[in-house]
Amino acid sequence: MSQINQKSISGITSITTPAGVDNQLTVHTFDTTEKFKVSPGGVNVTGVITATAADIDDFLDVGSNIKLGNAGVITATSFSGSGANLTGIDATAIKDSGGNVKIQAQASGAVYTGIHTFTNETHIVKADSSTFLVGSTNAGGATIALDGDSNGDGGGADYSFFQHNSDGDLYIVADNPSNASTIKFYTNNSSEKMRLNNEGQLKLSGNNTGNHMMGFGSNVGGLTIDDVGNQHTALEVTHGSNKFYQVCSSNNNNYFSSYGTGDLIFEHTGTAGGNRVRLSLLANGNVSVANTITSNQITLNSTSTTVRNTGVSTAAGTLIFNSTLNNLQVYSDNKWVSFSGKQINVSGGTISNNVARNGYITHTFTSPGTFSTDAALEGVEIMVVGAGGGGGGHRYGSGGGAGGVIMRPASPAYPISSPAPVVVGSGGAGGPSNGSGSDGQNSTFGSGPMQLIGKGGGGGKSYDGPSYPGNPGGSGAGATSRGGSRPGGSATQPGTHGAGTDYGNRGGNYTMPGNGWAPGGGGGAGAQGVDTPTSINGGGNGGNGVQLSISGSATYYAGGGAAGIYNTISPAPSNHQGIGGNGGGGSALNSVPGSYPGHSAPGSGAANSGGGGCGAHGQNPGSIPLNNALSAGKAGGSGIVIVAYPTNQPEGDVNAT
Repeated sequence: MSQINQKSISGITSITTPAGVDNQLTVHTFDTTEKFKVSPGGVNVTGVITATAADIDDFLDVGSNIKLGNAGVITATSFSGSGANLTGIDATAIKDSGGNVKIQAQASGAVYTGIHTFTNETHIVKADSSTFLVGSTNAGGATIALDGDSNGDGGGADYSFFQHNSDGDLYIVADNPSNASTIKFYTNNSSEKMRLNNEGQLKLSGNNTGNHMMGFGSNVGGLTIDDVGNQHTALEVTHGSNKFYQVCSSNNNNYFSSYGTGDLIFEHTGTAGGNRVRLSLLANGNVSVANTITSNQITLNSTSTTVRNTGVSTAAGTLIFNSTLNNLQVYSDNKWVSFSGKQINVSGGTISNNVARNGYITHTFTSPGTFSTDAALEGVEIMVVGAGGGGGGHRYGSGGGAGGVIMRPASPAYPISSPAPVVVGSGGAGGPSNGSGSDGQNSTFGSGPMQLIGKGGGGGKSYDGPSYPGNPGGSGAGATSRGGSRPGGSATQPGTHGAGTDYGNRGGNYTMPGNGWAPGGGGGAGAQGVDTPTSINGGGNGGNGVQLSISGSATYYAGGGAAGIYNTISPAPSNHQGIGGNGGGGSALNSVPGSYPGHSAPGSGAANSGGGGCGAHGQNPGSIPLNNALSAGKAGGSGIVIVAYPTNQPEGDVNAT
């Protein structure tokens, strides 16, 4: 029986709505709320449905987010609640869509399988020490890859990695497509301290304030290799079979060791394009300094005497090669000593060793002596100057002639027969009043046919004779002013020696008929005495000497003595001022102006110059205040002998005493 009550419908198997209405059937509660609706599109139920069973062919949609399947599968976009009462679910694993476990929980942590991509920073933070472990369970190696300059996939040649390989070694690898990566080490984000480039070059930079480098200052970059308790500490550099070691040993010695077949070479960049080698320890055992040493030799760089005396250490044992002397020297006993394994012992005179004359030893004899040498000397120069003649006495005394000069140069060589006697002549005495001056004495070096002679100068004459021409000598004396033609003395020095140069000149002539005018000056080694060809007041000047540099400085020797002054020097020509020749010639004038260098103001020839003495004249009232000599003439100057030779001698090192 079909019934329709207020709260139920029974016995009715179908309800069909009439045509023309809205083609839907609805069921409402008492408050007119729609709970059930049948329409052409389906059945819509609002609210809770309670049923003892439901037969669903596929899925039952619950809302828009839940599907109930006929196989017991519930599909939803999210689940809420603790899930404590759920069954059949593995709560220790997370699987992919294919059911493969990707994260498996364990008592010690979690096991990850496959590639894990993190889109944000990953932190490992815990109390106490933290550890990040990448391991291999079958000894296949472990790698941490870093890909920061490409697509982040860790593939190709554009990433870096740390790898503990299966052989137990740790690899630190940086790579890029051009195979030119550099590994850099920083102590903060901006302070690079070390880098290793793709060519294998290690660069250190920055300040090193560690204990081991402080000995070089606080601002020093460097590499410290500590001993770590070992017996020796070493730095090894290898190239193939060639090896080099720097070793600090426990015995407090340091070693540089080369285990190759080549040389151990120390270089400095030096001048651009120049040789950089400064020191070589050759494989054959020789030592090369600045690439100047050949087999079985040691060569030192050259140092001049000037540099040696101002900039070289004078510690005992300092060894140099003196380029000035061309000699090897060692500093010993507070002086530089030359040596060649053999000595030449020389003596005689006053010795100057590379002082007065650079690169030469000179022996100066101002009095008689002996020159000795126990070996042959090369490059010997010798100068011998005879003594000057004395000036003529009152009245109208003529000037004494200078001593003759022989200058023997180094070539042709002069063979010294040792011991060689040296004679230094004494100057001739001045003539007494109304008398002639004495001739100067000869100076000589050596003996026999090779003897060198500087002849003494001729003595001056007096108006009262008994003879009136000047005496001959190395350089001749001037003639007195006795009327007639009175020649000066001739020079006997020229032509004395076959080798070398002889210097000497005649005395001044008196060539006018009248008596009592200016007498003639004495001859000098470089010029003749001044003549009196006509009536002239004053006295003839002495001839100048010769300038020589054997001593180390240019010096005039052997100036002629001046004649005594007759009457006045004003008026008188400049060459009749009664002035001795440059080179120690005695001046009759007692107030010579400074424009006449090298004369001897007191009137006597200068000592060891070979200069002639001046003549005397004390008769005329006008001449008396002018003359140095009023009665007796003045004496000539003594001679001199100088020997010079190079400090460097092939026969050995010179020991001059």
